[in-house]
Amino acid sequence: MFPPGPFVVKPTVGRGSIGADKYGHDERDRALAHVRQLHTDGQDVMIQPYVSSIDHEGERALVFIDGSFSHAMTKAAMLNTAATDRDALFRRKQMSVAVAEPDAVSFGEAVLDEDRFRGLLYARVDLVKIAEGWAIMELELVEPSLFLAYDELAPIRLAAAIRARLN
Repeated sequence: MFPPGPFVVKPTVGRGSIGADKYGHDERDRALAHVRQLHTDGQDVMIQPYVSSIDHEGERALVFIDGSFSHAMTKAAMLNTAATDRDALFRRKQMSVAVAEPDAVSFGEAVLDEDRFRGLLYARVDLVKIAEGWAIMELELVEPSLFLAYDELAPIRLAAAIRARLN
């Protein structure tokens, strides 16, 4: 059920690491209790291997508007701090504007170029670095945070895309 090595248990619909926690290979009983609690709370659960590059590089969040890359954010590690200390201020401090790596943008564009994702008004592709290159951590297509406040032109791009669809 759990992958070898460190892993994460989190709700499939999350909000900034709320309800998520990181476990070592020797904490399977505690992780199983967490899974049961999330199920009791009516939530579906996702289990992922913990990607260690998050500790020093964070996750790269790429925002696409109307199929085109708009802007990027870095989401620093959140699960290396006790859950009780992950309040809204802590989560905001973990976010920062990023200059997207060209290969990350190309990877995100390739993901969104699949037939089922073409024509989306917006999407956020969250990536992490692994030995082989970039890997998808999350693909946010329904009500993601688009971090519009971090790029002054992003709201304008989104409004223009919405306007074009309405005309």
